[in-house]
Amino acid sequence: MAVAKGEGQWVPVRLDWTPEEPQNAFVIIRSNPSVRLYLSHTPLTGLLAFERGAAAGVSKDLEDHDDSQPVVEWSMKRLARKTFCFRSTDFSTDAYRPEHILDGYKRPYGGPHLWLSDPMVRDAEPWVELAWENEQTVREIHLIFNDDVNEDLINLHHHRTPFEVIPELVKSYRLEAQDPAGNWITLVSETDNRRRKRVHRLETAVPVKAIRLIVEETNGSRHAEVIEIRAYA
Repeated sequence: MAVAKGEGQWVPVRLDWTPEEPQNAFVIIRSNPSVRLYLSHTPLTGLLAFERGAAAGVSKDLEDHDDSQPVVEWSMKRLARKTFCFRSTDFSTDAYRPEHILDGYKRPYGGPHLWLSDPMVRDAEPWVELAWENEQTVREIHLIFNDDVNEDLINLHHHRTPFEVIPELVKSYRLEAQDPAGNWITLVSETDNRRRKRVHRLETAVPVKAIRLIVEETNGSRHAEVIEIRAYA
């Protein structure tokens, strides 16, 4: 494919690939001394960038001294929380649909397995809802938020992240319930959250037709990101 001379231009690339089931995709771009790729410094959950031949991020001793192992051969050390700039002519995707909060996955596997809202600059308080055909009695609600399990966090203190709290983590939120009469009532209101999993046990069980999680603020991300919601009697 020929690339015209110039800077800051978009180059069309055709990807003829339609997998039968959701799965990870790796797009490999080979180096060319005459071409540069632009990086975005705004991360998006579900997208990672790697480079081949860089210093290994793990010990080769963990891979039976096999240099062909991808975890040794490819590194994201210099590309952490950065992705190569690209755009899609058809950006419709099921990767972030709200139904993922019910699929039982708590970590990425063949996809991010979470609900990701539209940018909060357009929707100040995005929300996701569980609803039932019949009235339910709820006493305890479990929430799991995205805290970027790809981030390199260890307890040896030889490096620090540029942030005190994972930016994707939901900071302030509230839980509302729709009672049998159709009225919405606030069950829980939280601020300054720093934890991935929150368990809220109500003082008394309440009859509900639906439960809604409303995200008021994150710790830096433009999107509300929720991995799972569970409700128990």
